[in-house]
Amino acid sequence: QATWDVEVDPTNSNRVYATSFYDGRTNSRSGINVSNDGGQTWTHPATARPPANFCLTASNRDEPAAFGISIDPANANRVFIGTNCGLAMSTDAGVTWTFIDPTPNNLARDVWDVVVHDGGIIDICGDDGHQRSTNSGVTWTTATGIPLGSGRCSIAVSPGEPYVIFAVSG
Repeated sequence: QATWDVEVDPTNSNRVYATSFYDGRTNSRSGINVSNDGGQTWTHPATARPPANFCLTASNRDEPAAFGISIDPANANRVFIGTNCGLAMSTDAGVTWTFIDPTPNNLARDVWDVVVHDGGIIDICGDDGHQRSTNSGVTWTTATGIPLGSGRCSIAVSPGEPYVIFAVSG
């Protein structure tokens, strides 16, 4: 499988999160994987699979892929991962996962990157462009004016100015 991102829990160096593309196996281990022993062994939590009829296509659920990872700097138990089926969120350090569709008027699409910052603000980018949540992913908004383009992207927050977001897309 092709690994996309790896993040180490800043409060527990034995906890590591990794994301990858679909690997072509019948019992795929692609998508979201978690290690609690510094990467010696990995688990693919059963809840790291989106619910039925949630994804844009059935193959996105059956052929999981996951992308950018962000660990909440204020609470390392809160982890967010962009997937080919919306945003995956864990509130218990990767033991269980729930899936969020930031644009609930259509089926969940690719979320390529995510960053959690400045008191729990979540910024994502992906096939639906840029979205922001200030309430733990319950509701989402997008920029007014000229929005960020949709598609593959990367997003980051300025370390000195948390109100400044850097993004590339296209």
